[in-house]
Amino acid sequence: MQSPYYLAPSEADAERYLLARGKGEWVDEIAQMIEGQHAPRSRQDSPFALVELFRRADIADFSLGMVSMDLSATLLGQLKAAFPNAGFHRRLLQLGMAGSVSHLSPPAHVSPLRRGLYREISSTRRVKT
Repeated sequence: MQSPYYLAPSEADAERYLLARGKGEWVDEIAQMIEGQHAPRSRQDSPFALVELFRRADIADFSLGMVSMDLSATLLGQLKAAFPNAGFHRRLLQLGMAGSVSHLSPPAHVSPLRRGLYREISSTRRVKT
């Protein structure tokens, strides 16, 4: 499966950001997280535990929790309340209804819910940071 066109520039931006902050050792892991976030199948074969965790958080976030990725409805509800999506999903729907899904610009931010899901999932597992 070919990655959406906006992921390569996101990987390049992340690499520049990390290198500028002396975190060059994180580049491969973050690049895999960006590239694998839309993967329909598990990325547990990655040497980086966060790649699969981020993919699961992305799916739970994008689906508004309808695909729970083994997270409880209670937890998803708490995360939605703590990290409102600020119109992120509404905008995706608007773009889709306008026939623009294939021409999406890279999101200006990662949705707050996704950040919360990522934090919750990663806090339940021992991960290398």
